[in-house]
Amino acid sequence: MPCYSTYSMKIYSPFTATPEQVEGYKSADEQAAPAEIPDEQFERYVEEYFTHYRNALERYFPRIAPYIGLYRAHPFTTFVLRLGSQMALIGHRPSSTRAIKVMRPADFDPPLTTINLFQVADLWQAAVIAFNFKLERYDAEEAETEAIRQALTDALEVFWLVLEADAFHNVCTELLRREGIEVLSTTDENTSDCGFDAISSS
Repeated sequence: MPCYSTYSMKIYSPFTATPEQVEGYKSADEQAAPAEIPDEQFERYVEEYFTHYRNALERYFPRIAPYIGLYRAHPFTTFVLRLGSQMALIGHRPSSTRAIKVMRPADFDPPLTTINLFQVADLWQAAVIAFNFKLERYDAEEAETEAIRQALTDALEVFWLVLEADAFHNVCTELLRREGIEVLSTTDENTSDCGFDAISSS
């Protein structure tokens, strides 16, 4: 007579970190970076990020900046959910005033035993949420780099819609420079026959 055994198994969505994974993130994080980033550094990171993001759009793309969601919806209440010493989820909720709140899973009611991206976004009522499960410095230099890269990416998405040749060329050129790629000038007399089309420059 066959013998059967029963057991229960909980299934998590692809966007959920299980309790074991959360502990694994913390363990790997603590081994690689024993010095924990203070909450105040996350707060400064967010402030620096938005300063550089808005400055980049206002400097290079003032005409389209008001049409970019992350620029238009400012200011935000920003939530930082810490996972270990150097990993975090960061979400932004439009608000009348700027505020930054650093949290941990135990700060929710009830406390979170698993981390689900969509659940956290819903609890925060966040319009924008970013996550990164790798070690980051979250310092001023990183804030500037990430903010300008995001500003250029957002501007590029708008240009794909409007295809304004000169402005599109400028954002592509700036993206290349930010990636450390040398861009030759096309303004000297030897390149006077150069022109622009809708999606590229030559």
